[in-house]
Amino acid sequence: MERDVHIDTFLTLSQSGINETKKEASKEAIDELGEEEGRDELYYPDCVWEADELYFDEEEQGLMISGDIVYRGKRLGYLSPTIKISDLIVVEMIKYYMEKLDKLKAILKDWNKKFIFCFV
Repeated sequence: MERDVHIDTFLTLSQSGINETKKEASKEAIDELGEEEGRDELYYPDCVWEADELYFDEEEQGLMISGDIVYRGKRLGYLSPTIKISDLIVVEMIKYYMEKLDKLKAILKDWNKKFIFCFV
């Protein structure tokens, strides 16, 4: 399907970060999923992805975002996915922003007319 989004992911996990948070994350999993489902899981509900890079990678033809994964102040790892967006979705995004720019253009023209009128 042309609307599919393919994501290539680079992920590293910090063994020390996981070990420091394992007990708490295990309890969170059991609380969230129940004893049976959660006993083999680690759950990080307050996990934050501190993205420090965001750009379009021409070689990969995708949006690249990368940064550390942090849980309550402890670094769990690093995540860097490349999101390959289909041409169809790019066209939809361009149309959306063209409409936004047309609205801005109309507002600026109207403002310009009022501004000039003030000085005539």
